[in-house]
Amino acid sequence: LSPVIEEIGDKNKAYFEKFFSENDIKIDGDDSDQQGIRFSLFQLTSVYHGFSEDDNIGAKGLTGEAYSGHAFWDSETYCLPFYLLTDIKAAKDLLLYRYNTLRQAKERARMLDCSGACYPIATLNGEEGCNLWQHASLQFQPSTGVCYAIYHYYTLTHDEEFIIKYGLEILLEVSHFLLDRGQYDQDGKYFGYYAVMGPDEFKMMVNNNCYTNFMAKKTFEFTLKMYNEYGNDDLLKKCGVDKAFLSAIKKAMEDMKIPYDEKTKVFEQNDGFFTLPHIDIDSIPNTDFPLYSHWSYDRIYRYDMIKQPDVLMFLFLYSHCFSKEQKEANYDYYEPRCIHESSL
Repeated sequence: LSPVIEEIGDKNKAYFEKFFSENDIKIDGDDSDQQGIRFSLFQLTSVYHGFSEDDNIGAKGLTGEAYSGHAFWDSETYCLPFYLLTDIKAAKDLLLYRYNTLRQAKERARMLDCSGACYPIATLNGEEGCNLWQHASLQFQPSTGVCYAIYHYYTLTHDEEFIIKYGLEILLEVSHFLLDRGQYDQDGKYFGYYAVMGPDEFKMMVNNNCYTNFMAKKTFEFTLKMYNEYGNDDLLKKCGVDKAFLSAIKKAMEDMKIPYDEKTKVFEQNDGFFTLPHIDIDSIPNTDFPLYSHWSYDRIYRYDMIKQPDVLMFLFLYSHCFSKEQKEANYDYYEPRCIHESSL
């Protein structure tokens, strides 16, 4: 090898030796899981270092061929926790990317006939890059995911300057969108979201997706908390709202519909999910997978079968809000209905 190649190799070796000496996760008794977690650590530290506030993480990393390099809400929910504990600058830059594309998120909200800011499902430059309308127009996980990321970052760092300069403005704009997009039922009793798609992409145009409602509720709650600590009238004016807006999101938060069965302790994924026709997913022939390639959309959508975590996702993100009994009950109900056709 040439001296230049050897020098690069030595630097690369030294980098990863240092990285794993500080960040390795050791799993005893299972070589496959050990290899898997180290492979994931290697991919994450390779794909993003936080060198730029204008870049994000492609959903398939550096080596995946799908999604054309677009960033998804995976960045905030799946990747950010790694950087929060290993590279705080990279974590902050991931959030600053969302602040630097806030203008595009506000424009996207206008396209959906709403105020505030709606972050895109898939993006390179802050603009919506997904050409499937049912995903681009009905899924709000990216918006609540950004707010969750701010909550997660602040909880660990207590970076008040970030909240004052960037975070609170994002929270207010997203909350404005969530307030405008949500509606009360005909009795005026419950606030919720109609004709949406949650993380489970096998359910389209559903009402009161529990994940969407719960994450919006937590977004409103954190927005109010941060405003009460760091907000002012000038910021409200900048975001085009007033004190009445704060009262409105507080009421929407308190009236949010969270479908839940007190007896079974299972959260209903969306209105009517518990009454959908049941299908034993183990009865589906292996030759039918992936289902998107072999079944029509309407056939997929009409069963109590799910593609990926939905209820279990918000139980994971806000684990401290739920009892072990609730987690077990929901896992036992939803896991047998999940075909795991997603990396989520």
